[in-house]
Amino acid sequence: MASVDDLFRRPNTAPKRKFADPTTSFNKSAKLANGSSARSSSRSQPPPPSVEEEGPAPPPEDEDDDMEAGPALPPDEDEEDDPEGEDEEGRFFGSGVTDAERQAMNIINANDTDPDNLDAPETIDLTWLKRTALSFERKINKNAELRAKYADDPLKFVSSEADLDSEIKTLSLLAEYPHLFPEFVKSGNIAISAAEVLEELTDEDTSATPEQWTALAKGLSAAGIIPLLVSNLSRLNETSSDADREAPTTARASVGQNRQYAAELLAILLQSPTNAQPNRKLVAEQDGVDAILQLLAPYRNHDPERDSDEEEFVENLFDCLTCLVEDEPPATKFLEAEGMELCLIMLREGKVSKSRALKVLDHGMAGDGAVAVCGQVVEAGGLKTLFGLLMKTKDKDAATSSSSNKKGGGLDRESAEHLINILASLLRYTPAESPARIRTLAKFVEREYEKTTRVVELRREYQVRLQRVDAQIEKERTSNGTTADEDDHAELEDEWLSRRLDAGLFSLQTLDVVLSWLAAEDGGARAKIDQVVGLAVLKQSLSGQLSSIAPETDRGRDTGEVLGALIACL
Repeated sequence: MASVDDLFRRPNTAPKRKFADPTTSFNKSAKLANGSSARSSSRSQPPPPSVEEEGPAPPPEDEDDDMEAGPALPPDEDEEDDPEGEDEEGRFFGSGVTDAERQAMNIINANDTDPDNLDAPETIDLTWLKRTALSFERKINKNAELRAKYADDPLKFVSSEADLDSEIKTLSLLAEYPHLFPEFVKSGNIAISAAEVLEELTDEDTSATPEQWTALAKGLSAAGIIPLLVSNLSRLNETSSDADREAPTTARASVGQNRQYAAELLAILLQSPTNAQPNRKLVAEQDGVDAILQLLAPYRNHDPERDSDEEEFVENLFDCLTCLVEDEPPATKFLEAEGMELCLIMLREGKVSKSRALKVLDHGMAGDGAVAVCGQVVEAGGLKTLFGLLMKTKDKDAATSSSSNKKGGGLDRESAEHLINILASLLRYTPAESPARIRTLAKFVEREYEKTTRVVELRREYQVRLQRVDAQIEKERTSNGTTADEDDHAELEDEWLSRRLDAGLFSLQTLDVVLSWLAAEDGGARAKIDQVVGLAVLKQSLSGQLSSIAPETDRGRDTGEVLGALIACL
């Protein structure tokens, strides 16, 4: 048996050859003489090494005297054009661009710097118009999408705002090419873009002077914008799907932007201080009143979503209708299209539309066609509806009146003021001894003067509110009367008058006119009013109104004659 020493005895083989220490710099080139070996300079032909003695292969011999080992140097700039001078992958020392690519880039650069190409203007034709309109719509959709997605982070959509602004300016070049206007109007998506451009121009945030607004309104009116906007209300189909325009897959709202912008622009033009009457007449001739009534018809018993684009659209339509019924030609169209019946249905069944319908009736029954409108109200059975609302009016703050309006059907303060004006118009514009006037007076007399008593109660409520404001104004007048100069005093008087109007001064004066009419027409009502209010108080109120009327206008002269006749009766 072998001993332990034999098991761990070292073999008798020769020890391995020890290599010389490597140089301290591993990437330093080693220079070898001609015919020398990497192992030894004394041996010309070394024996083949064994497996144990095999080391790194010697570098190949070169005819040059010296050879440097290590990675190759980067190619010179002159050698970059030679593909053979680059490395195989072309990532570190090569340009990474082939000869074909370099030649194409040179051609592009030459075309960009060609002065002939720089001076060549862009062709403005139908193709350019369609391309620009499509690009404009895409930028609008992108901006709207980013705004909705990053509503709390404006930096996320500021670039889309800049792109949209640039596209709007590009589309403004169309003004220099009027021959494209017919195509501009025919295309549906181009019409949408046009409405959006006009909406930007007439936005309330636009900083423009009244003279600039007037110039814009005159230019739009001269260009025939009214008939175009009216036709777009019914021509453009909100539910159609166009493959060229429906790139986003998001669902569209029930009221599209084209109708919304058209209604907003129409409301602005119908309220223009300089061209309101011509614009209203033009809308009436284009059957715009009937188109607006058809658009409002679904809202007689249906309310738009709160704080939505649809609600703004309905508001603009009611504003348009309110302006139109003030003039006689549109008011006639309003009656022919059964607009009065629609408003009365809204008063009975509507919620949000109730106050808007009252506003329309208020302006129509005090406008140029007031006699016909008031007569139609009576013939359509509107007295029952109007006097029913009169008995529901409550003197509450705005915050509580809205809740009571939903629960009990009462009216808020603004609607109550419209109703008071309607009652005054009925007593003023219904002809004497006519069936309409007799029926109106009968409503005030029935049930032991119930409606007359309610009018007196309303007057007391407005009087109390106004007395509180007058007491505050009197204190301010006493404290500022000795120190304020003439300019400051005039400014304070305007401010005090504004506060009195906010407190209900105009409504109180209108109620005095209503009570004066009743006192002049019916003996029983006269005795009741004299007992509760006093005829002397009414006479003093009418005299104050008469002194503040400007007799230069036809309406002022007519109002002055009516007030003078009532004062004489009292």
